[in-house]
Amino acid sequence: MMEMGSDKAANLGCYCCTVYKRTILLAGCAVITTRHILTTATPTELIIRTYGHEQHLENILGAWYDVDADIFNSSLYATPSRIHYHPLYKYDYEMNASHPIPCLYDLAVWAATYRFYGAQFSYSAAVLCYRAVSGWYEYSSSIPRPDDLSMVVGFQFMKALKRRPLPWYKYGVRTKSYVWPCPKSDWHWFHCVQGEYWGRFGFDSGGALHLMLHGKDSRIDGFIGMCAFSLKLRSRQTTHYFTVIDTHPVLDFLYDAYLGLKPYRWLDWRFQDTKWAAPIAWWGENIPENYLFGWEYTEHYPMPYW
Repeated sequence: MMEMGSDKAANLGCYCCTVYKRTILLAGCAVITTRHILTTATPTELIIRTYGHEQHLENILGAWYDVDADIFNSSLYATPSRIHYHPLYKYDYEMNASHPIPCLYDLAVWAATYRFYGAQFSYSAAVLCYRAVSGWYEYSSSIPRPDDLSMVVGFQFMKALKRRPLPWYKYGVRTKSYVWPCPKSDWHWFHCVQGEYWGRFGFDSGGALHLMLHGKDSRIDGFIGMCAFSLKLRSRQTTHYFTVIDTHPVLDFLYDAYLGLKPYRWLDWRFQDTKWAAPIAWWGENIPENYLFGWEYTEHYPMPYW
């Protein structure tokens, strides 16, 4: 776990949570540019199928991300303007008995309606998740080795109100002794992390895997995987499968999503489908930029005891 007092955006603060109507957490996500986040496609699709006809998704679907503002709840809310799914992502109706879950490249890139707070140039700015790659003078796999340290960052539910889990709290679990080869050896597109003792019931889709500099290694600290699912498959314990970020199929997708070069899954009606750029609002549209901080639900809603 992270040390007391170190929960600031500069310390793994590039990870955020995807929410539905600001109260129901759907998945984890990562801030990857000053305008884009990376999350999982399946939870996003659940909302798009119901609300995809709406002009915009403000107060319906969005993400909380952290900044270093000196207040108790230093999270800010962002809403998507354009959403892309990885071209190899499979919808649930495309599944079959042998592959019943949409596990392969379960990735979605959101372009926000406006730039994230601070845009990385101020003390209180949002923090970007840099990819964990080799240095310019060395090449190595992004899979953590025995002398490396990695961390799973996600969100856990603490209490529930009317059967809805809230609030949520960010956690970080060191996984140095839990990383292992995937039980299905033919699945080379995943990193695998054991979770029998600390994540035996699985955790939020989109939980992130972060490589930490540790030992004699010149690889750059950063974001290396996004959790697609957790299950027992050819294994006695629960295994968490993380989609590898540092691969050409993923990097090409990220680049195309940044520039809007592939068909979108959803587009805010107030924005143009801009090519070679983030979405640009149509002339005359007024896009609010509020940068509202989160609030403490315990001040407004009585929380039940355990």
